Amino acid sequence: MTLHRRNWRTLAVLAGAFLAGVWVSPQLRSGISPVRAQAAAPVAKRPAPLACRNAGGGRVAEAGKPADGWRAAWRELGREKDPVERQRWLAEALSRVTEANWEECWAAVREGRGRAEISEAEAQIFLRRLGECGREKLAAHCRPDDVVKGWERHGGRHAVAGWAAKDPDGCRAWLEGLPEGNFRRGLMLGWFEGVAGTDPQRAVAAAERLDPERDRPTLAALAGKLTTGDPSRLRPWLDELAGQTGRGRANAQALFSQMLGEQMKLGWAGESMDGLTACYDRYHGSAAVEPGAMGRVAQTLLQTQPATEVLEWIAGHASGPAVNEAAALAVSRWTTEASADDVARWLLAHRDNPAYDGAVSGFASRTRAFDPEAAEAWARTIKGEPERTTVLRYLAEAR
Repeated sequence: MTLHRRNWRTLAVLAGAFLAGVWVSPQLRSGISPVRAQAAAPVAKRPAPLACRNAGGGRVAEAGKPADGWRAAWRELGREKDPVERQRWLAEALSRVTEANWEECWAAVREGRGRAEISEAEAQIFLRRLGECGREKLAAHCRPDDVVKGWERHGGRHAVAGWAAKDPDGCRAWLEGLPEGNFRRGLMLGWFEGVAGTDPQRAVAAAERLDPERDRPTLAALAGKLTTGDPSRLRPWLDELAGQTGRGRANAQALFSQMLGEQMKLGWAGESMDGLTACYDRYHGSAAVEPGAMGRVAQTLLQTQPATEVLEWIAGHASGPAVNEAAALAVSRWTTEASADDVARWLLAHRDNPAYDGAVSGFASRTRAFDPEAAEAWARTIKGEPERTTVLRYLAEAR
């Protein structure tokens, strides 16, 4: 049965009368389940040896080991259409790249990509391997005419990622010798991608020197790499970064913000939002979490989940400014003149909830538009100061 306005106004009076010492329900726990376990992808069986041909049309002496090395493996890759067989020839071609022939291989990769004989993903895999062999010589080949305004050419970032994964010190020293500008910045992004895959702690520590605004693409790339690994290992590193002087805290917050953004993209793409809430929960209370992050997560969850479920997730955290802000946002999105009865019932049933003060704040800010007296009555039930005084002042000024 729907309550009339006078009824949910009465609930406000009851909430104030019974606020002290009334136990309603145990503290709500998160309604968001842990990150779903990913089902292991089926492992493709190794195909039977193929009867391939070399450049002269003759038979290959040993299956998977073309007689004329790199060139034969590259040709077979270009001809092969079967995905499993392509992976086999891709691995074979990569194994044939050496410091002696990397320039020839690099030219072939560029031409093959131009003729659509290999995919962009395959080209990037090749570039990483070529970077391991060509190092600074290959990086120099990617130099634009204007190193200040121009960006690297020919996928130089991916080549540097391969070099950095193998020799982070030598790669970093060479990069730091470049003039400041977009060319260096683009290649430095590759350095972070490469090192994040082999030594995440080192990559996070190096992020302290980045500019949180200018280097946001680098921070985004680093966050993408880190979130594919074990995010639970990153908290102490981000805490350490946030505690450093200078740009440390700003960069830690920017990096965490990008990590949340990566999880939001997965949710919007149809994946579960569990990864988003788990990512936030892992860092709640860290100096790396920027103000408003919980509200940002709540706003994303509200796009696909009922407000009551989002409030349950919020209430799973200790009371504080972040919880108040997120709860106020969730309830203000939930509250309309038609839904006010439901919101009032929830508030009355959750007086001891950590999210109560913030939720009432959001409810009062919305109901003032159609019943300012009830809004004030609910605002007076806010337990914390200065939150109660702030909301009451806002309501008075809004009249």
